[in-house]
Amino acid sequence: TDNNGNSSSCNASVTVEDNIAPTAVCLNTTVYLGPSGQYNILETDVLDFANSSDNCSFSVSSISPAGVDCSDFETTVPVLVTISDPSGNSDDCIAEVYVDKSYALPAPWASEDIGNPGTGNTYQFDPCTQPPVFTIGAGAANNNLASDNIAFIKQNLCGDFSITTKVESITPNGYAGLMARESGATGSKMAGIYSNYTTLVRWEARTATNANKAVNFFQRPAPYWLRLTRVGNWVFGYYSFNGFTFSIVTAQMIPMNSCLEVGMASFSNIPGSTATAVFSNVSVSGGGPDIIQLPDTEVDMAGVARNISLFPNPARERVTLSFSELQLGELSNTSSVLEPSVTVQLRNQLGQLLEQRQLAPGAERLDWDVSHLNPGLYLIEVQEEGQAPQVLRFVKAE
Repeated sequence: TDNNGNSSSCNASVTVEDNIAPTAVCLNTTVYLGPSGQYNILETDVLDFANSSDNCSFSVSSISPAGVDCSDFETTVPVLVTISDPSGNSDDCIAEVYVDKSYALPAPWASEDIGNPGTGNTYQFDPCTQPPVFTIGAGAANNNLASDNIAFIKQNLCGDFSITTKVESITPNGYAGLMARESGATGSKMAGIYSNYTTLVRWEARTATNANKAVNFFQRPAPYWLRLTRVGNWVFGYYSFNGFTFSIVTAQMIPMNSCLEVGMASFSNIPGSTATAVFSNVSVSGGGPDIIQLPDTEVDMAGVARNISLFPNPARERVTLSFSELQLGELSNTSSVLEPSVTVQLRNQLGQLLEQRQLAPGAERLDWDVSHLNPGLYLIEVQEEGQAPQVLRFVKAE
């Protein structure tokens, strides 16, 4: 605009460029491998956000390597961190990352101190050994029959189940093995099988809450692998020297809740000392609904009922099923009742069908050769027309 008020205007385009790179400042830190044996590196692990800067703003554009694993354990890994601003300017730095292990238990496993921990219990899982191992440091001294003092790594299992482990080692002052119990209470009903890495196998069982437990010892060669199995109200203990062929140690009927705490257990037998137990090859099967589900069958009051007994139990050569005579209800015309068909099935402890037979009409006894069966628990299911199936259990002894 001039002195006479004349004016003119124009438009100007101004381009603002950011040519200034951000400044990246890295951290030197320690990260811990999780139960999977891996760790994904976070931005906050490697970049010092407080001292990194830009005249506008910045973000982390890359981290290399993005993670570490067991191969990096106890080493310092150089991690390249790159940051960029919205204009594409970038800077990088090197973070020195030391790799350690957290030793945390993997889900669904959890630790539990049963009773008095004594000198203290510790629980670890190492995913980087081959195979991975659980380690229990047990300060609990388990010398009281009335109550339990045990270091326990557990998960909850319902119904029938089987858990297997190899005891890699146990110090001479303790025992290591498998246990199933109703709760963490010291007087809970329970069963446990343990090794002290000799030929001795220890079996503990409490059949009534807050009662004294029974402790029994068995001699078995190289009982380094242990297995604890529940089928119905029966609990079975097995051992193996190689992890492939398992033989029964003992079996006991212990009616317990449907859902139990099950897992690896260890304790010291010398008060004031800590026993160290190492477990590998831990596997669990079952733990869901009962293997054999009996159908809901409506039986009329005038139906047919029969008592069935099985003997001997345990058995070595054969078992005998004894069938009572038919007990007829109040029928208007009993002469019209026909002998129902009866099917008898032999199943293993997993519910798999092994053999099937038909009971002859009018028969009140059935002999079954079991000499060829491996030691363990077996089920005989009797299916009678018009009735709910009946399941009988027996133990095949060595």
